[in-house]
Amino acid sequence: MKTANHIYRSEMTQEGREKINHELESKYNRNRYSVMINGNNIETYSTNIFDRLDELKRCVGVSNPLMILTVVDKDTEVTSLEIVVDNYHDFLKLTGKLPNNAFSSGMSIESLPPNLSVVITSVEKDITISKEDKRIKHIEQVYGLSNVERIFTADKKPTMRLRVKAKTVLSYIEVLKHGIYLDITSKRHQVTQNIIYSRVCKQCGNQNHREREFEKTLNNNKYTIDILIGENSIKTQEEILRKPRARLSQDMLLDADDQRLEKLIESCLSKRTCEINNKIQFLQESSENNKNEIKQNKEELYKVKSDLSSVKNYLKIFQNDIKKIDSKPNQTSTKIDVIQTGQKDTKTTNIYKLRHVFKQTKSQQTNKLNRSNNHLRIASINIGGLNKNISYLNQLAMQFPGVCVQETLAEYKTDLDNSIYITGKKIIFKPAKKQNKLGRAACGLAFILDENIP
Repeated sequence: MKTANHIYRSEMTQEGREKINHELESKYNRNRYSVMINGNNIETYSTNIFDRLDELKRCVGVSNPLMILTVVDKDTEVTSLEIVVDNYHDFLKLTGKLPNNAFSSGMSIESLPPNLSVVITSVEKDITISKEDKRIKHIEQVYGLSNVERIFTADKKPTMRLRVKAKTVLSYIEVLKHGIYLDITSKRHQVTQNIIYSRVCKQCGNQNHREREFEKTLNNNKYTIDILIGENSIKTQEEILRKPRARLSQDMLLDADDQRLEKLIESCLSKRTCEINNKIQFLQESSENNKNEIKQNKEELYKVKSDLSSVKNYLKIFQNDIKKIDSKPNQTSTKIDVIQTGQKDTKTTNIYKLRHVFKQTKSQQTNKLNRSNNHLRIASINIGGLNKNISYLNQLAMQFPGVCVQETLAEYKTDLDNSIYITGKKIIFKPAKKQNKLGRAACGLAFILDENIP
């Protein structure tokens, strides 16, 4: 008996192929054999299943089919009869010679292909696969295949694999052993079996400890695996299926070597467990420390928020004071900021003191200048801060031998030294003072005189 191991398609006639396929079907039994019966009066048997069973038994002698179902084509509205049996002997009866008056007016039988599919690999993703393509139809005709389609991922992205159904067992074995040539790529492609796997373990991603799922996968692919093993494509089912590891019986007696191995395993597990426990303890301590640090940080953050709130309040007061000062830029009298209304009386007293000091200092400087030169000209300016008009201040210092500068708002003499760039000048300076820790300095008085003035 020849097998598909050494038979190549071009060496066989159609009669020879049918003979070899018959031998393969007899060798590898499947659970379901299906045929489709077409006839003119099939619809008359669509209402009563027992009429269909009686007619089937009369015509072909099959009395116990798995299914006998009327099917209506949606496009042509033609009624057909699909019959499924569970053995190859009944299948041969269905595909044999039928009486002329079968199902009233005779019928034609089409055998449905077995559930055998393969995967064609390394087909470029940009190649369009269409059932209407003549090259695809030619491939199906030459190799005995059908339903060529591309395999897509779960997110509907194309892969480089095509799924194809084999029409016969012989066609299935041939393409697995010899591969397939495609006109659309002009290449020879490797063909692999298409195994339908059951669900894997969600925790570890395999089936090593899921006996029920393994048995389910084995049952779903039993027909395919029987053919692969029978044709020496694989030696055992474990080559394509991950068989669960066998569980050791608790009643199994251990010999000396097994006992030593058991002790070694227990020692390793104990050591590893101890290490894991230490790591867990360390992580728990670290977690507790982190909780304490987070709690402390929250408390400090709350304090910072409270301080920020106070700063915002002071900033609002400071902005109001600035608005009051800016509203009177041409006043020559001393400007004193009132920061807290609760200290109004005390600040008023300080204002009078500052004014008195200013008048006294101004009087002393004026007397000195009058004594030195009765024709001395002095300019006076309320600048409202050195940074506001440095250029004009230097212009006055250049034109007049003496310039009285009020509202300098400067706390240090270096601020004036860095602002006056006219040479031959000396500066008499009274610093501005802060009325509050959070506010700016107020007042400030300075005289810019020629160096030759005594």
